[in-house]
Formats: sequence, C-alpha cells, structure tokens
Amino acid sequence: MTTRKTLRQIDDELPNGFHDALLQTIMLDLVSKVARLTLQMSVGEPETTTDDASDGYKPATLTLEGLVYFVIETPDLERKFLTPKGVSIDAGDATNLDNPRAPRPLTALPDDAFAYWFFVHQWNCFIHVAARHASLDWH
Repeated sequence: MTTRKTLRQIDDELPNGFHDALLQTIMLDLVSKVARLTLQMSVGEPETTTDDASDGYKPATLTLEGLVYFVIETPDLERKFLTPKGVSIDAGDATNLDNPRAPRPLTALPDDAFAYWFFVHQWNCFIHVAARHASLDWH
C-alpha cells in the first residue's frame, strides 16, 4: 500500500531529492483530479569514485491526488524541447518565500493542500503544482 504524503516529505526522503530526476511523461486525469509523472530518479551517490555508483537512476511514478492546479509555463522556444531520456528537473516547496512564486497566492490554497514547483532545465521554465496527496512508487 502506498503512503500518502506531501511532495516535501517525499523530496526529503529521497537520496538526492528530485534533483536531477528525469521527467519522461505527464498524465493528467482532470475528472479524477490526479496527475501521474513518470520519472527516472537519481539515486546515485555523488561522493563515490565509480561512475556506476554516482550516476544511478531508478524508474518511479509520482502520483498527485486532489489536484488544485497543474501549470506548465511556456518553454523557452530557443531550447531543445525533448531529450532522448526525458527532461532534467529540480524541485522545491512553493511555500518557501525564497523560491519561485506560485501561480496563485498561497493563501488561496485549501488548508489540506501543498504547493510545489519543478524547474525543467531544457525548457528553462517551471511546472507548478498544488495537490492534497502525493505518493512515489518505484518500478
């Protein structure tokens, strides 16, 4: 059984957080208010001396339930849109005021929702999400 968490909790539990994860697919179910992101998660240990240990990736599906919003900013059209393995992302908690601003005021979020952002390096833009539950399932 998958435990429901916030993206901050999942990010904190991962060896490298969402840093350098590869986003491969996004599926939105607007009726059910669910998003599923297929990722290759960086699980390598950057401090090791072997390439195999430092560059490890593992497939996973990130599920967001109780979507409040899912916003993809317009990509920089001067950049490559896709790469063969996916697009490289980083992530952060949108409630941290030092981070990029959410597309809606945080005070407008329901009390039981969280807001997070993903920065897509190849696109030079953000994906902003707000939802009530998140889970990460390894393949």
